[in-house]
Amino acid sequence: MARAIWSAFLLLVAFATGGFFTRMLTTYLHQENHYQLQLAKILDANHRSLISHATKESPSWITQPGLNRAFGPESASTDNSNHGTHHLPYPAKTSIPARILCWVMTSPTTLYTRATNVQETWGPRCDVTLYMSSQTDPDFPAIGLDVAEGRSALWNKTKSSFRYIFKHHLNDADWFMKADDDTYVIVENLRLFLQDKNSSAPVYYGHRFRPYIRQGYMSGGAGYVMSKEALSRLIAQLKAKKDCGAYQGMTEAAEDVTLGLCMMNSGVLAGDSRDEKNRSRFLPFDVETFFKNSQPDWYFKFSKYRVKKGRSCCSDSLITIHYVKDRTSMLLLDYYLHGLHVEPFVNSKNIVS
Repeated sequence: MARAIWSAFLLLVAFATGGFFTRMLTTYLHQENHYQLQLAKILDANHRSLISHATKESPSWITQPGLNRAFGPESASTDNSNHGTHHLPYPAKTSIPARILCWVMTSPTTLYTRATNVQETWGPRCDVTLYMSSQTDPDFPAIGLDVAEGRSALWNKTKSSFRYIFKHHLNDADWFMKADDDTYVIVENLRLFLQDKNSSAPVYYGHRFRPYIRQGYMSGGAGYVMSKEALSRLIAQLKAKKDCGAYQGMTEAAEDVTLGLCMMNSGVLAGDSRDEKNRSRFLPFDVETFFKNSQPDWYFKFSKYRVKKGRSCCSDSLITIHYVKDRTSMLLLDYYLHGLHVEPFVNSKNIVS
């Protein structure tokens, strides 16, 4: 609405000040509309509701080294350097293993069809594991938040979960991992990834998308992990400004974008989680989708970094895999990763095969 009023004002000024200025502003507004149309073409159905906010100016944000300042229809970055916390003025973490709290977003309808699979596989490998729902279930157990269910309520559930964790579990962990109940987390690789990171640094990691937020944001489906300092800043930001200044359409359509806005406004860095070969560690789809190169078109446009295809897509120190929906898939994945033991065979010529 504000954007439309501003555009109308500019046109009135233009017509009052002469034809040349009118033509200049008309060209500008045409380019703005063209950008919105181009953006609409690359969005899937789940992101279309954000169109009206795509070109609105983001609120002021804290400048930090290493942030992505680009905002617009540029091509995905080809930058192959790693932008971890080495930009931050914080000392390296000690060799003490990171304490990780994992919270799983679930619901009354999926608690015993999906969350139970997490409970039987990777969930117990975290130092603390919480299952966040809208109804309390003491037998599971699940924490009942005072929120509604449904896609438009995901942001309310997300911020309520972080508020609960900040109040009850802030000192129980150094890092806080969010995952959906159909996401598989390789906790050992997460712990390895975090071993040289400092939880006093305001930073979070995940699969980084680039639209809407100047420094980008992390895919909600792929999961993300934030430092204790990042969590503290997030809660302070939520207390200071309702939904961190996000538009209602944003909060109802995409909780991950809204969280990204909160993080940016809090001065929390969107860290680079890729491995030394620039491969993804956090996957917003299952591995099969990447191997078959069947990702939707919007994914290539949204990704911050150039997407690698086929088997080179994914890191051998993978941390998360999204869309592991059914029980068999989750249990099989856990068995392949933790149940199998491969012994190298040495023949009579001492050749390992």
